Amino acid sequence: MTTRKKDVGTLLRNARTAKRLSMRALADTSGVDYSVISRIETGAITEPDPKKLQALAEALDLAPEDLFAAAGYPMPLPEVRMYLRAKYGVSDSVAQELEGYFRRRIEREKGGRRGKRDQ
Repeated sequence: MTTRKKDVGTLLRNARTAKRLSMRALADTSGVDYSVISRIETGAITEPDPKKLQALAEALDLAPEDLFAAAGYPMPLPEVRMYLRAKYGVSDSVAQELEGYFRRRIEREKGGRRGKRDQ
């Protein structure tokens, strides 16, 4: 077992047991399947899905960054609006408008629809 696998599994197990939760109770609370939790804790899953780690962190009142770091993931990126303000110095209203554009553009791409300007 590598250190990374052991770290995230150990951290998850310690947090779960500190809250006196069974794996099944954590599964119910987090929405993450019981078998996935078991495999993370035992190190069988080497790269847990970040969305699942986020859900587990929320259910255990942990900082998601702690689980991401233990799993060997880089820290999560900042919200788009915060990034635009920090990187480009735009106002909050401009950042909000750009964030809305990004959201609509991503939704359009996920839906497979492409407008003339997107081709």
